[in-house]
Amino acid sequence: MFIMHVALQGCLRARNVPYGVTPDTGGHIKYLLELVDAAERQSPSLEQQIIVRRFVNDKLGAHYAEREEQISARSSIIRINGASDEYVAKEDLRFELPVLADHLEAHIRTLPRQPDVLHGHYADGGELAVEMKRRLGIPVVFTAHSLGHVKARTLGSDGLFGTLRDRIDMEERVIAAADRIITSSMDEAELQYGFYSSVRPERVRVNPPGCDLERFRSCCDGSRICREAHNQFLIDPDKRPILALARPVHKKNLAGLVRAFGEDLRLQDAANLIIYAGTREKIAEEDTEPREVLTELLTLIDDYDLWGKVAFPKTHREEDVAGIYRDAAERRGVFANVALNEPFGLTFLEAAASGLPVVATNSGGSNDILARCHNGVLVDPINTHAIGEAILGLLSDNDVWDRAARNGLSACDFYSWDRHATEYLAELAPFVAPQETVRLSRSQRRFDTMLVCDIDNTLTGDRAALHRLETWLRSHSDTAFGIATGRSLHSAIDIIRQWDIPTPQFLITSVGSEIYWIQDNAFREIERESGWPPLGRGAWDPDGIETTLERFDWLEPQPKQEQRSFKRSYYLYEIDRCRDVRKALEEAGLEFELIYSHGRFLDLLPGGVSKGHAIHHVANRLSISPSDIWAAGDSGNDIHMLEMVGKPIIVGNHSSELAHLKSHQASYFAKNHFAAGVLEGLAHDWTRGMS
Repeated sequence: MFIMHVALQGCLRARNVPYGVTPDTGGHIKYLLELVDAAERQSPSLEQQIIVRRFVNDKLGAHYAEREEQISARSSIIRINGASDEYVAKEDLRFELPVLADHLEAHIRTLPRQPDVLHGHYADGGELAVEMKRRLGIPVVFTAHSLGHVKARTLGSDGLFGTLRDRIDMEERVIAAADRIITSSMDEAELQYGFYSSVRPERVRVNPPGCDLERFRSCCDGSRICREAHNQFLIDPDKRPILALARPVHKKNLAGLVRAFGEDLRLQDAANLIIYAGTREKIAEEDTEPREVLTELLTLIDDYDLWGKVAFPKTHREEDVAGIYRDAAERRGVFANVALNEPFGLTFLEAAASGLPVVATNSGGSNDILARCHNGVLVDPINTHAIGEAILGLLSDNDVWDRAARNGLSACDFYSWDRHATEYLAELAPFVAPQETVRLSRSQRRFDTMLVCDIDNTLTGDRAALHRLETWLRSHSDTAFGIATGRSLHSAIDIIRQWDIPTPQFLITSVGSEIYWIQDNAFREIERESGWPPLGRGAWDPDGIETTLERFDWLEPQPKQEQRSFKRSYYLYEIDRCRDVRKALEEAGLEFELIYSHGRFLDLLPGGVSKGHAIHHVANRLSISPSDIWAAGDSGNDIHMLEMVGKPIIVGNHSSELAHLKSHQASYFAKNHFAAGVLEGLAHDWTRGMS
């Protein structure tokens, strides 16, 4: 396989990258170089090139004028000319793209073979890759690293103009044309890409980056040197440290952290604040954004009179970073990253591997990391009071601090480069040669019956029973197998893989509002059902639903990633309140389906849309009668599908929300739990009546 990466931003070189030397020289370069290295380890025949823009700048160094730089025997950096030979900031790279496209095409045509795949990084790299797809027919994979719509939302109503508007338009074009989109978190895949009208969820994959964390675990020297570097700023250096390590750009919200520290005297009594914000010489000579951020930080330190309580070193080396984390961990401090959005969150994993608890922004990939690692606290990055309380909570409770530190150390192994590279290469393999995966296409199969199961607490819970269910499915090839869940597409695939659940022919997700056909057993080829939800089923007004229900203070919207195009979701802890919700929506003239489950989840869908309606749609496509369908579930969001099929199975661990179905003549209530209950229902003689 030959992969050509296109990454135009910042100062990219093979070794000793000066991270932070420009606002564009950040984590995406570290990610890319480590991906190239890990992919090469996984595939002995892999060739890779990184296409970057060539420029001449004496201050930044001579490396960036070199035409070619070897990374290894099979990987290299190729620098192509743009319209000028000066360094160009990311905001202005779009003006260089026509010239870069001509030079990149010329370079590709000189090669012994074309790349099998172009992998575009950031919007400008993606746009250039898509242009090569148009000219040369090469498939494109896209990694955004960060998205313009997310930045626009942090800026508020003034965000969508000028270069940012152009960037978003460029991202829309790239998203529309990309054959695959690689994201680092569920938040990015579900929420952030949801802002784009051109996105097709079936083309999006979640593959958390790997992280080279060994040096953070094993670091035992250097912490003393790092301590000396910042202790010179501090009146009482023995206080516990609050550590921040980020580039000086607005989205990292370093000013918000300083405000949280400055406004909380308890925090100042308990700790010092240590900020490593890139490398600087003279602030007045920095680019506009770093200059603004650094000036604001110094102004805030002065306004709050924090001199002697804040360390603000001018520089640090990449090799110092592990020692910086280690020093903070040894002194039982806290790492704080309260960025306005963090697409992935490498620093949270570096802190975890160092045994350092974190306070993390609740916007971005940090949600996934903390859900897996349990190594800290999520906070709203614009709520300075919440930031201060979260930091103080970790500092003031030794048991909580110890637990978070242990959790991080034990859980961060998941984020390995070998795992990431293996999944990455498998995702790209279909673009190179036909794969020997098992085909599940409905067009190639004739089914007489159908089995549809909920995931959580129906299929999950008993691995041995799941293996027996897989054996049953293999021996009943005339039965189509599907999954119907409240989870989103990517969340469903994640739990299917975690539990080794048999691969379904179709997925009904988001409580029935989306349908996907699974074309192969590795989830490499997924097709969204274009006819669902059907048009003409009545008005769907999600804005009207939100406006109508916002007056109910006992109704809490679920996180943004749970809000889908055809679903609005809330937390509701009193089932009797469902009547109030229904009455308010009906009085507002809105059409909807109301689904309540697990004693807390309220989902609102378009009229005539539910798991049951989606199953009927699939059954019609497969020419299967509803009387020949088994459906298995355990909770309230399964009611529609259990009532709308001929053979409903209620597993033994079902919630009380399904008790009323005992009066439903067709219902079978299994004694066994989880997948064992499904198998019990499948073995039942459905001609003899129910039990």
